[in-house]
Amino acid sequence: MRYEFRANYRDWELISEDFEFEKLNKGGYDQDRRLSFMREAWDDNIPLYLNDYSTFNPDYLKEISKDIVTSEPIFSIFDKENLTFEQMVDAIQEKIPAIVQATGGDDNPYD
Repeated sequence: MRYEFRANYRDWELISEDFEFEKLNKGGYDQDRRLSFMREAWDDNIPLYLNDYSTFNPDYLKEISKDIVTSEPIFSIFDKENLTFEQMVDAIQEKIPAIVQATGGDDNPYD
C-alpha cells in the first residue's frame, strides 16, 4: 500500500493512496484512536490516515504502533516498497529535511 507524507513545523499526516477524506467525514472508516493521534482512519490493523498536531517523532511512533499496526511488509513510500511500518517510518525520518514545508512565522524544531 502506497503512502504520502506531509509535514510542517506544527503537524504531520500520513495518507494511504486508498484513503478518501469524504469517506472519513461520513464515518466510512474505523476511526478508533488506537495511537492517540488527533485523527486516525483504519482498515483492520492497517492505518489509512494518521494525523497529529506535533512534530514527527519516529521513535515514539514505532514504539506505540507495536502490536497495533500490522507487521507485514506491505507499506510503500517514496521510492521504497514492501516495507514494514517501522521501516516506512525510518524512510520518512530520513527525508524529513526535504519534506517539511515551512509555515509563515514558525521556528524550525527540526534544526
